[in-house]
Amino acid sequence: MRAAAVLCDDWRNAPAAETCALLEAEGRVWRRDLGWDVRRSWSVIEPARAAGALPGFIARDLSDRVIGWTWFLQHRGALQVAALVADQREVVEALVEAVLASEQARASTAQVWSVRGTPPSLDKTLTASGLRVEPYLYLTADLTDAGKGPKVPRSNPWTFREWRASDQTLTARLLADAYRSADHIRAFAPDGSHESWQAYVRTLVETDGCGELLPSATLVAEHDGPAGAVVTTTIDREHGVAHLAQIAVSPRMQGQGLARTLLHHAMTASAREGLGSMTLLVSSHNTPAQRLYAQHGFKQTGTFTIAAK
Repeated sequence: MRAAAVLCDDWRNAPAAETCALLEAEGRVWRRDLGWDVRRSWSVIEPARAAGALPGFIARDLSDRVIGWTWFLQHRGALQVAALVADQREVVEALVEAVLASEQARASTAQVWSVRGTPPSLDKTLTASGLRVEPYLYLTADLTDAGKGPKVPRSNPWTFREWRASDQTLTARLLADAYRSADHIRAFAPDGSHESWQAYVRTLVETDGCGELLPSATLVAEHDGPAGAVVTTTIDREHGVAHLAQIAVSPRMQGQGLARTLLHHAMTASAREGLGSMTLLVSSHNTPAQRLYAQHGFKQTGTFTIAAK
């Protein structure tokens, strides 16, 4: 509790009807604003909460009215906050304070916050608590004209093949190498270890939390040695949406147009599968990537607040 007007209760003690209504309302926002249906991937949240395995808080005013909520977990020693919904500064501050005072936060050696939108003063509150905060842009492109963007170099010496299950280790290595050289906050593999990257890749390709992996749009670039780049694409086939989960280019291979070529292939392959749009997340500080995506028709349709320490 941060202020007398805001009371934060453990959401594991709340009635299922209340928490289910909160999740459903947030899911509608995701479908409306982001074009992504999370009902299937979020179906595990309520059972985990009801079993006491998934912590969170519900903020109430003095009339017991719900004015905000959040849920989080501890994984591999890191506190991971996956949602915080509130539209008042004092509610945001109270929820952040409750999370940071939780048993899970006290036992964590790292923190990662990934919150849809920009709740009032969330960035300032997290910064004051010692976290580094970075907005991420949620971009969407119409795949109707996929392949009509900037042309890829015809003389490209690289070969591109579909991703295989045996590529998990090389994908983890490429992601680790690419992000090690980039000064951007990431909402995955918080400690940067090889084990964390492998766990992230397994989650990406073996679960449907981010959608179903699309093999034809998940590619590896090879040429005279180890793979130099990879793109992973997941889909919500029911709603015709593809999500560009990752493009990773080894630092030693950058500057050869690999990211542009992989993006082109992923978009055209997704369009051939009958998908109508593609989405992705990119750091607001990553100007070159934003320029590349804009050239291929991506436009901002949302924002996420990413923070870590």
